Amino acid sequence: MPACPECNADVSDERRFCPRCGTELSVYATNTSDEQGDREYMDLNDPQSENNDDYAGSDPDPEPQLQRQSEGGLIAFPIEYPSRAGWFTIVGGGILFLLSFLIIPLFMILGYLVRVANAAAQGRPEPPTLDDWLGLIKDGIVVTAVLIPPGIVYSLLVVIGMEINIILYVILAVVGAYALPAIFVSYAAEKDWRAAYDISSLVELMSTRTYLFGYLIYLFIFQLIGSVVVGILAILSLLTIVGWIIIIPMLYFYWVAIDAALWGQVYNKVNT
Repeated sequence: MPACPECNADVSDERRFCPRCGTELSVYATNTSDEQGDREYMDLNDPQSENNDDYAGSDPDPEPQLQRQSEGGLIAFPIEYPSRAGWFTIVGGGILFLLSFLIIPLFMILGYLVRVANAAAQGRPEPPTLDDWLGLIKDGIVVTAVLIPPGIVYSLLVVIGMEINIILYVILAVVGAYALPAIFVSYAAEKDWRAAYDISSLVELMSTRTYLFGYLIYLFIFQLIGSVVVGILAILSLLTIVGWIIIIPMLYFYWVAIDAALWGQVYNKVNT
């Protein structure tokens, strides 16, 4: 089984991206000719390579291919994207959700959401898996640390606005709620805490029509309608023996993964 050149994780032959670190993979080929008996490196992004027969004649520009992989609307793509990780990941996420009161599984879920948003933002065709437990915990702790300061500021402003004037309270609440996803996805996409606090970049992102549409979809479809759908499915799952044990946590895990994929897709569309 080949290994990732960045983190040395085992990767199946079918994957184009490392499930642990997200690095785009390359393949190694063995040239059996007498003149080239040594094993040589072939980059999947080099369709012009003489030895890369599988990709001969394909689009020579890798960027359009990356962009095509993430093509799709802001509704269909986020709903479908998490399922590409496979049932093992979804069931594992449900187990983590069930055990989230132990804190460590909660950090793993948060870390996974960061990686889902990052994969969608980078246009990767496959979401990450749950293989790298320590990495997920680390990502979850970091994103929590990144989001705590703006969360505190948001809460203080809302409380102050409530004390001053109801109109000011509503304005601050709406503006803050509109900004928080931008802070999250900026960090997730760049994996740099400074990106989450880059005011000019955040304003540029939030001022786009794509972000506005994404926020409305998030609010009215994935949260409002989504909560009803998940609630109905959760009630129906109670009719099964294992419904409350694993099906309901799986539903909620998939639901939050949809949100992460949405914001990653928004970031991708804004920046490509």
